[in-house]
Amino acid sequence: MDIPINKSILVLDDDHRFRMLVGHLLRIKGFEVIEASSAQEAAALIAGDNDPLLAIVDYKLPGDNGIDWIAQVRKSGRTFPIVIVSVSWCDQKTFHWLRNILKVSLVLRKPIVPELFAQQIENLLPLPARPLPLQAPMIESADARQVDLYKPMPESDYELKTAAEIVAQLKDLSMQSKLAAVKTNYANQLINSWKELSDTTNKFKQDIDNILLRNEAIDQAHKIRGTAGSVGFAQVGEAAGRIEDLLYGIDPGDPLKEVIWFEMYRALTAGETCVKEALGQLKAPVSETKENSAINEEVEATQSALIDKPRILTVDDDEVMTMLISNILSAESMVVRPLNEPILIMDAVEKFKPDLILLDVVMPGLSGYDLCGLLRTTEKWSQVPVIFLTSRTDQIGQAAAFLAGGNDFLNKPILAKELVVRVKAQLARSRSKRSPSGILVS
Repeated sequence: MDIPINKSILVLDDDHRFRMLVGHLLRIKGFEVIEASSAQEAAALIAGDNDPLLAIVDYKLPGDNGIDWIAQVRKSGRTFPIVIVSVSWCDQKTFHWLRNILKVSLVLRKPIVPELFAQQIENLLPLPARPLPLQAPMIESADARQVDLYKPMPESDYELKTAAEIVAQLKDLSMQSKLAAVKTNYANQLINSWKELSDTTNKFKQDIDNILLRNEAIDQAHKIRGTAGSVGFAQVGEAAGRIEDLLYGIDPGDPLKEVIWFEMYRALTAGETCVKEALGQLKAPVSETKENSAINEEVEATQSALIDKPRILTVDDDEVMTMLISNILSAESMVVRPLNEPILIMDAVEKFKPDLILLDVVMPGLSGYDLCGLLRTTEKWSQVPVIFLTSRTDQIGQAAAFLAGGNDFLNKPILAKELVVRVKAQLARSRSKRSPSGILVS
């Protein structure tokens, strides 16, 4: 065999055309690819200790299926990441079995989107740390205007018209009260979340070849990166982002890896310090007093009489993030439904019938891009506006949001006013495409 297995990606699929496509996409990115058409052939290729960098496995194979092959791999104690691809959407029970028992890193649907596929695979492998952009990228957004993602929008852009000024004032008081409660409650959870990240990172250092541990630490850091900054703990979010980037770049064979570990532990220490400082600065959790309750009831009653409330589905495995978004948009006369089990998205849209979906990109075992593709292939939901939430700020990541079928995207950490403006813009655009009868006009 000319190509070492441990430097290659294994593609296990009985469809030679799919193997050719995947192989081409990955080789363009500089990866070596080994192909197998059956479980038996794949087993022979990785006999002994020949672990690939990653395996891409078809759900259904002739004879011995892909699931059985994965089960045998995990039973033997091997931990290399595995991506499973299937033409059908799996249910919640199957998904949790794949994630929690078989330790599958990512579940993707066929047909794949070629422009996105290699990017999704890259995210599962040790790669050089992604450099932080030196300046804010300028991109053409869905509403055909240039947006500077890091420069605060002018206050004039945030002037949201209401029927009466007093309603706006009450609404603002209500939102501030709710957001303060979210921030305080999240801070109380953050100390445990940071400890879990530190523990997982330490375990990975002791078992540097265990990519499952590395990916678990990346998931933990990614979640803190997006949520902490959004609720007001910017320094904690920055430290978590630094850890995530360093974990992506760690290479067991790199002679300078100890330098990276030094930077990693420095970021962990800095983040822990920031978490403790945040806890010390916060007041007691905000309770729902009679005064706050009266304000909420008055706002709800007044706004219900003014407009029909748009229905927003927010999909993210992080409950704090969905709670934050719910509080922000609820104060803007919107009905918000959080979904923290992304695998249930089709059930959720059927029951809730959203006017717009906010969709996280990176979630354990699932890609927001793939979920959006599922919606776009379903006629009933092919036109519902989708706004991606992403921590990826480079132009490739931004372009991917639109390639996946999204209408717009928001960078984490989320700015409340920008969230409101983007959501209202997409709702207005969606309404403008409908006829008076409510039918979408092409």
